[in-house]
Amino acid sequence: MKSLFSGKLKIWTFKSSRKEALPKDLATSNTSNGLGGTKKQNRRSFNFEHRSDNSQLRRPLTWMKDVRIVVFDIFSSHSSHSEASSTTTASRNNVETHDEILGIVGDMTGNPNANLSKVLRHSHEPGPGCSVHKAFRNVLLEQNFDLLLPAPVDPSEGDAFRRGGVDFTNGITIESFVRDLPSNAQQIVEAANPVGLAERMLPVGLLSRGAGVIAACFWAWLCIIDDLTEGSDPLCCLDQCIEILTQGTPSSDIPKTSQFMHVLVLLKNVVETNEVSIVVDGEGTISDREDWREQFWAEVLLIVKALRSEESLERGVFSMRDWLNIRLFTISARPFMVLARASLGLPCNLDTDIHSSKDVGIGQIQTVIQAILGLQNDILGWEKDHVTKNPLNAIELLVREELKPAKAFEEVLQSHNSLVTIAFSLTDKYTASVDAMGDEVPMSIKTFWKVYAHTVVGSGNAMALWMLTSNRYKAKLRKNSEVLPEDI
Repeated sequence: MKSLFSGKLKIWTFKSSRKEALPKDLATSNTSNGLGGTKKQNRRSFNFEHRSDNSQLRRPLTWMKDVRIVVFDIFSSHSSHSEASSTTTASRNNVETHDEILGIVGDMTGNPNANLSKVLRHSHEPGPGCSVHKAFRNVLLEQNFDLLLPAPVDPSEGDAFRRGGVDFTNGITIESFVRDLPSNAQQIVEAANPVGLAERMLPVGLLSRGAGVIAACFWAWLCIIDDLTEGSDPLCCLDQCIEILTQGTPSSDIPKTSQFMHVLVLLKNVVETNEVSIVVDGEGTISDREDWREQFWAEVLLIVKALRSEESLERGVFSMRDWLNIRLFTISARPFMVLARASLGLPCNLDTDIHSSKDVGIGQIQTVIQAILGLQNDILGWEKDHVTKNPLNAIELLVREELKPAKAFEEVLQSHNSLVTIAFSLTDKYTASVDAMGDEVPMSIKTFWKVYAHTVVGSGNAMALWMLTSNRYKAKLRKNSEVLPEDI
């Protein structure tokens, strides 16, 4: 087998010029902040000959990075927030929610050419081999609905570059992680089935076992902190976590002052002891990056800060843009993306791309998929939110603005299904643009980026099926959104 590890690699990034499209609270940021700042990215990847100019992997100043630095402070002043984000019933009646959501997500991609409504008009619904229709029943509305999903990722896509490869992990396993949890946390994990989600999001055979172990433990940790903060003082727990993660990779001497901190220590041990490398033909490793842990913890920090901001949202009036700005982070898909990149040996900063195409980039696909996952969660969890009057849901936001529940539900569902169609269109354009790159980019690198794009899109299937089949949601779904029996 010809070595995959020769040649020169160029990686470009692009700047966003969309700040004028942002809410005024989000239009400024301090780019020296530790979340995205000026610290140089580690340059080790594959066994390439590197140019002496390391600027090729510079950190980009994209819209998404600007938002993640400042979005968590936008509710500190309720008066300015209300002025910037209140949406009247009249404006809701005059603006189609579907087009509004596509416009907001398009702005979030950071690409000034990202007109998602235009992309949709020139797209066709993906065929049976690329998508699946998942039927489910909404009990409150007494109607059946159809959720358009990407097809699951095919692990055989990895055969082309993993021939003769050795996949191993000798770190802490998910079983050991769960065994060391407090008994009440073990029950949460049992109901959540994090392994089922990790296997779908990062399928072994395509990506490394170590990445799957870390992903499963991360998701278990997320479900645990979500449940442990209910009925207590969530802000105190989240603030403790933010304080620790702001310092970078958690240290070994985290004070176990609460169950919350105890579980964080266990997750830290899993991340530290597992690798995401796959040895190929004895010639090296696909993934030999030293920056993936740093990037992983940076994304976890953003999630915790976003969860912290949800507490402020609950106390104020907020718009669809405000909600989606936060939702892209609270849906917690970005750590999975870091692990997928690390498994493929790609740069783990999610703002980095293989090229600087003005038409479509991997960042657009990542953002659209995050929006899809967020809307899936709002759709499939809506009945509980409606009954409990939880405002943190796109459908409930529309109901608050005096849309009838059935109409609000249909608008968000239509937006979700349109975004899935858009994701396929963007991915087709992206993979074609990667294929069209010159011979200076090795074919193996093109393959890794295309596999990564397919993995990201496939997470739109993984998350929905996890919600519809895990015990964590089954008890709620039997009373609320029931999957049609013939569709399981």
